[in-house]
Amino acid sequence: GNLYINSDNNTTLDMAANDANLTLTGTITINPGSNINWGTNNATLYHIGGEWNVDGDITTFNNIVLQGSNRKWINSNLSINGNMTVQNGVELRMCRWYDGNFPYTINCTGSGKIFTVQDGGSVYNYTPVATAVAFPTGFATYTLGTGSYVYLAAPNTVDQLLYSVPRYGNITFNNTKNVTSDGAQTFTCEGYLNMGYCTFIDSGRDIVIGGTPNYITYYVPSSLARTITFNGVTQAFYDNVENV
Repeated sequence: GNLYINSDNNTTLDMAANDANLTLTGTITINPGSNINWGTNNATLYHIGGEWNVDGDITTFNNIVLQGSNRKWINSNLSINGNMTVQNGVELRMCRWYDGNFPYTINCTGSGKIFTVQDGGSVYNYTPVATAVAFPTGFATYTLGTGSYVYLAAPNTVDQLLYSVPRYGNITFNNTKNVTSDGAQTFTCEGYLNMGYCTFIDSGRDIVIGGTPNYITYYVPSSLARTITFNGVTQAFYDNVENV
C-alpha cells in the first residue's frame, strides 16, 4: 500500500534505529515538518509495486531496490548513501513524471557502493551535457547485465555526455542531438549499440561492442587511430537506422 507521513513536526520514520527494511507497493508521501531517517548500514527500501512517482520532497535514500514492474520516476536530484538496484521489468526514469524536459540526477555519497541494473532492467537518462554525465554517478562499482537497457533520452537538440565508466549492456541514443563521450575510458557495450539519429563524438576513445544489431549512424572517428571492435560471435551493424 501507500505510506503517508504527517506534517506535525513530530513524525519521523526511523529506519536507522534497528537497521530496518521497508517494503512498499505504493507511494510515500512526506509532508513539510516530517522526516525520514533511511539509516546508513543495511537498511533498505524495496519498492515491489508498479509505477511509482517518487515524492519530490524525497531527496535521499540509503540502500534502494527497485523491483516489481513499470516506471519509477524521480522528481528531485537524489543522493544515495548505499547501493541501488534496478531489477528486471523496471524502468528507472531520471526525470519528472512523464516530462523529460525536467531531468534529475542521482549521485552516490557512500563509499564502496554498487549500482546494479539486472537483465531486463532499464535506465532512462535526460541530463543535459552542461549539468552532468548521463548516468548515476559516484558509485564505486557498476554492474549492468548484458541484457540491461540504457537510454540517453534527452529531447531533440539537448546534447548529452556519455559516462564511459560503466560497461553497458544495450544502449540507445534517442532523438536528434550530440552525444559526447566523457573521454575517461573506452566506450564498452556488452549488448547492442544504437546511435539512432544522434551524432556521436568519441573524445579520442575507442568503442567495443559485444551484441547485435548495431546502428553506427552519424559517427565520424576523431582520428584514424580510433577503432570499433566487434567482439561478439555473430554481429550485424548498419550505418543508418533504415538498415542500409
